[in-house]
Amino acid sequence: MEAYREGAAVKALAREYRIAPKTVRRLLDAAGARDVPGDPSQLLGDHATGPTFVAADDPAQTPDTDPVVVVDVPGLVAEHLTGVADLAVRQALEDGQMIRRGQGYSVRVTAPLTVHRAMIEHSSAGLMQSPAGRKAHRIHLARVPSSV
Repeated sequence: MEAYREGAAVKALAREYRIAPKTVRRLLDAAGARDVPGDPSQLLGDHATGPTFVAADDPAQTPDTDPVVVVDVPGLVAEHLTGVADLAVRQALEDGQMIRRGQGYSVRVTAPLTVHRAMIEHSSAGLMQSPAGRKAHRIHLARVPSSV
């Protein structure tokens, strides 16, 4: 439990203890280690007075005019956006956290909703050339909240 709270990944713990990741998740859930508080200020501590964070899958929350959302951007989309002229998009991607997923990766980006929408606009034309690009664009589009 302590290693998970310090940031160790579930799969890394499973490899370390030579058990299935599902077993690790079950143990963490039983201990309440994976529970997320309903109030984001508990997660943010003193930073709760900053921008309003809205979960990408919870449109019921009342946001500011341009809420800050966390979205996992597919790696193919992130690679396409590295050369975009929009400084806010490039900065958000640089500040994002890379998350390895099987053979690919995602970039967890915390940015205002307008920046995420700009990413979709910049990537829409360029990614339509291949099936993998179209799929990555669809996944990204589904992850960005449409009405927050």
